[in-house]
Amino acid sequence: MIKSNFLFLYLIILISCQPKPYKDIDNTYKVDSLLSKLEEIQDEIQRLDSNINAQTQDLPPSDTLTNEKTKEKKVEKRTEIKKQTTEKTKETQKPKSPKEADSVFHYFKDGRLSVKIHPWKKEKQLIEIFNPFGKVIYTLENIHLSYTTFNDLKFRDNGSLESVKSHHNPGASMYMYESITLFDIDNEPTSMQNFTIPARTMEDAMGETYLWDRKNKKWIKQEIVKEYNSPER
Repeated sequence: MIKSNFLFLYLIILISCQPKPYKDIDNTYKVDSLLSKLEEIQDEIQRLDSNINAQTQDLPPSDTLTNEKTKEKKVEKRTEIKKQTTEKTKETQKPKSPKEADSVFHYFKDGRLSVKIHPWKKEKQLIEIFNPFGKVIYTLENIHLSYTTFNDLKFRDNGSLESVKSHHNPGASMYMYESITLFDIDNEPTSMQNFTIPARTMEDAMGETYLWDRKNKKWIKQEIVKEYNSPER
């Protein structure tokens, strides 16, 4: 562009400075001087063009620059959208309460399922106890209604259930009840003791003992045989 502008200027000057018959020898001298100046200008134009070309070679093609800028803009836009989506998700997703949490699993040491604690549903939470063959052999329930029941589970090192301490509060009562259930290494119940708190009688303090009937899958109360001295005859 610079070169073409100077050439155009050169032609105008050349045409305007052509010698005319009626001019004297001074005009011829002026023309020669102008032509010399134009040659110097042409040399300067060539030097500037060489410098511009050299600088242009060091720059990447304009298409490459455009593509890189476009890619950068797309990446920035995707990042911004992802950030907005994440923030919106955090706002809409409330943290789960303990009653809405997922199931909790306990396993035997060899990886087999031992106990499954289900999520809360309608203020109740089911607890399933499995034998080593994957069969449910006993169930418990945590309850939070007008009355409450809570089960505290204790496990052995091998993952089997060792004992369960159950607390039961009837609500509108001056008494609470507590039971301790023992299990064998296969998660089969063995015995259970029930207590009344506060104890009303000696029997309440000692607790009622039940034994588990493995065959019929039910509790049988253990009867205490009382001995009495026979009257003297």
